[in-house]
Amino acid sequence: MGVFYGVYRADESGDRPTLLLEMGKDKVLTDFSEEAVLYKLRSRVEPRLEIS
Repeated sequence: MGVFYGVYRADESGDRPTLLLEMGKDKVLTDFSEEAVLYKLRSRVEPRLEIS
């Protein structure tokens, strides 16, 4: 199965919090690559209507 490592950066400075995340298997990550994924917290008012 292996070991998974990851790096993340949470940013709450804007109007919606974001999370930059990257996971890797069997290798310690020290920085982000092009494969990192950015997640944004959806609007709490109408989350189903939001399109990114």
